Amino acid sequence: MQDSTSLPSAADLARQRRNHDRLLAILTGGEHAGGRGDESRCLLLSLGRFVVDRQEGTTVPFGGERGVGALVAATGRLLGDEGADGAKGLTSTSGEVPIGETFVNAAVGVGPAGQLVTTVGPAHDVGTLGEALAVLERRVHLASREVGRDIDLVAQGYNPTVEAPSDLPLVPLARNTLTEAHLSRHGEKVRDAMRATAETVICVDYGGQREAAESYRVATALSPVLSFLTDNVLHFRGEDPHDCGRMLRRSLWSQAAPALTSPLPEAFGPSFGYRAYVAWLERQAPAWYMGPDGHDLPSGEQPLSAVMMRHELSQEQVDQLLKALCPEVGLDGRLVLRCADSLPARLALGYAALAKGLFCDDKAFELASVLVSAATPEAVESARSALARDGWDAEVYGRDATDLVSQLVRIARDGLDGSERDCLDSIAQIWEVGAVPRDLLLDTWDITHAQSEGTVEEDGAEAQTSGDEPGTRSEGNVN
Repeated sequence: MQDSTSLPSAADLARQRRNHDRLLAILTGGEHAGGRGDESRCLLLSLGRFVVDRQEGTTVPFGGERGVGALVAATGRLLGDEGADGAKGLTSTSGEVPIGETFVNAAVGVGPAGQLVTTVGPAHDVGTLGEALAVLERRVHLASREVGRDIDLVAQGYNPTVEAPSDLPLVPLARNTLTEAHLSRHGEKVRDAMRATAETVICVDYGGQREAAESYRVATALSPVLSFLTDNVLHFRGEDPHDCGRMLRRSLWSQAAPALTSPLPEAFGPSFGYRAYVAWLERQAPAWYMGPDGHDLPSGEQPLSAVMMRHELSQEQVDQLLKALCPEVGLDGRLVLRCADSLPARLALGYAALAKGLFCDDKAFELASVLVSAATPEAVESARSALARDGWDAEVYGRDATDLVSQLVRIARDGLDGSERDCLDSIAQIWEVGAVPRDLLLDTWDITHAQSEGTVEEDGAEAQTSGDEPGTRSEGNVN
């Protein structure tokens, strides 16, 4: 290993350049030749949720014969993943699910503390993503029977079943331990962020470096708004929901990993592109990754660039780097939006429709760009603070938040076809009444809490569709 105090050799610099070029190759590999309206453009939807045992009311751990790892392996067998045959536990699996006469890619993985992450796509149509997600979730539930669990997939931004993140053990992978240890030296609430949060991720195709840069700027400007609109946290460490505050998941991650949640200053400059994005990663991103021997290499406080000088990375490892070190808005061959809390499937599809409408239609994107044209790195942070503090009364880039959201929804609807507009309406109807998904959880909690106190009429209980605790019902139905 090279002495950290010595100057890099010509071989070191050449190795870093090769690794740098591999990163660039993945970004350019996601380019599509057509414009934003090109029907070959696709989206991916990745939905993280907590696996909760219905009978026990507790989060299912990763390990053990009935754990999340066993659930992933059983799902893999139903997906036809040969690597799942005979496996007692896995951290990821993939295959295809049939939709009509075609097949859509589907994958299941785990988060740092066993959050179940289901991914479907790429697909051009949001409805196709919804159908694929429904099929995949049915297989997850069939797999849960195989492992002897009656489960719910709980879609919330923070795990509502725990009072301390230490109650949720990390999945036994070195990268999880290294990540938590590294972040703990730089931020607060790291255990909460890693172990007890879940998110909805949308990935959108782009068509060339210029479009990627433009999309990145607009997505960065919109990130505080998207975080606010998808706020879906009921409890924090078992506290009274009314004390939780807005945009909690995002707040936890901003404290845990400020470098990955702050706007890239370069994004608003005239020369922003693939090389600027990779240079930022090499300079700022902590370098935990899968080493050449298949084991995580502890990197201490070294930047990614230092590790890239010492080790020749495979294309697979570089691909993993881009995904593992993705900031709130990122590039990994697609535009990656990690702004949203975990959402019930129906609302997640509505959010996907919003993203498609804004980023995949030329006119819609141009109009959305105008709405956030005043954005700068400082203005993005100011917008985030205002929304967390004032909610719908906030001022965002010189506009009233309510008016801004209304215009964004109208613009996105014009960029979608009829069926996808219906998907968008499923979540936009919540926003139109001045609410976000968290408010629905809170209303249900209030009713249930009042029932338990005997302070409401019986017919008031009809707002509840079942006697389950809010947030612990399966959200697998996307109809």
